[in-house]
Amino acid sequence: MKKIGLYLSTGPHSGGSFQYCLTVVKNLKFLDKKKYRIIAFITNKIWRNYLPKEFVVIEVKKNNKVDRYLNYLSFIIFSKKLYKYFCNLLSRKINLLNRHKCDLIIFPAQEEFSSKIFTKSISVIHDLMHRYEPQFKEYNYVEKLRRDFLYKKICNNSLAVIVDSAIGKKHVIESYKIDKKKIFICQFEVPEYLKLSKITNIFKKYNLPKKKFIFYPAQFWQHKNHINLIRAFSLFREKNANVNLVLIGVDKNNLSEIKKEIYKFNLEKSVFILGYVKNKDIFSFYKKASLLSYVTYCGPTNIPPLEAMYTGCPMICSNVYGMPNQVNKSALMINPKSFRDIYKKMILLFKNNKIKKRLVKKGYETLNKNKNQNIKEIIEKLNF
Repeated sequence: MKKIGLYLSTGPHSGGSFQYCLTVVKNLKFLDKKKYRIIAFITNKIWRNYLPKEFVVIEVKKNNKVDRYLNYLSFIIFSKKLYKYFCNLLSRKINLLNRHKCDLIIFPAQEEFSSKIFTKSISVIHDLMHRYEPQFKEYNYVEKLRRDFLYKKICNNSLAVIVDSAIGKKHVIESYKIDKKKIFICQFEVPEYLKLSKITNIFKKYNLPKKKFIFYPAQFWQHKNHINLIRAFSLFREKNANVNLVLIGVDKNNLSEIKKEIYKFNLEKSVFILGYVKNKDIFSFYKKASLLSYVTYCGPTNIPPLEAMYTGCPMICSNVYGMPNQVNKSALMINPKSFRDIYKKMILLFKNNKIKKRLVKKGYETLNKNKNQNIKEIIEKLNF
């Protein structure tokens, strides 16, 4: 029997990264239990609520001071074997991972451990937007250096690297010169919790007026483009005064700027910022929303458009990177740089029921036709 390790370091407030980890957990459940045993290494106790009973669960302490400096050690020690030896000697976390002698360890949240452990690994690179959209403040000079350093190590040391799309694969190859045979495409999936959710009274629970609303679930990063959405919504409100905008997500670096824009256009009573919303309520927001406005600058692909397709929520979606292929004509595509284009597509989708029905139908068809490769299938293909 082979032992598969799964390193889980995110929490619910991590947004898409947490949702992706949930999907990995779901797919690993279907591995043949006679051939594989799953050991989950968790840094957040909340994961105990999400893991199957058959998984072995081991709690891992968060980074200590030594762990923070291990990457610097690689500039001094050039031998990979010697570097791994010192990492094992100095870090309790690395020592713990090595001690369990897994045949393979999966790192689904872009962690760079492949160069530090003795075990073979599968690592995930969700996106390289720090290279392709470097204008945003979350991708400052230091952050770009940090990401490139880590992603190069992932590519050089992992047995396999997982990306979300053909464009994601292209980005990794041209950025880090990795052998394309090491890269596997696993498209994002509809989160399992969405399929298990029921309608709740979100208007009462979140103190929202019982009015139509436009929905945008996104962490408050600059690249999520809330500013242009607010500007588009201010125009939209001139003809649709009884429609609100509902924003959910955790502040990362741009909420104060977004609030300034809301005040600038006197939208305080029609824009609702709810912060973190529990998974069990997300389904109801999609079902009650008049439309999803997914206006991000970044990709390659994202999870919320899949959620909208699953729940039958009409949407406008950014025409960037792999997004057009992901939604497959089930959304009105917008130019995220143009708030006027966002506004025009909002108006068109809001007023035209025929277009709504056509897009929703296409969304259902696309999801039903998708036969995506998942991490379970990759494990079964790999020789380790």
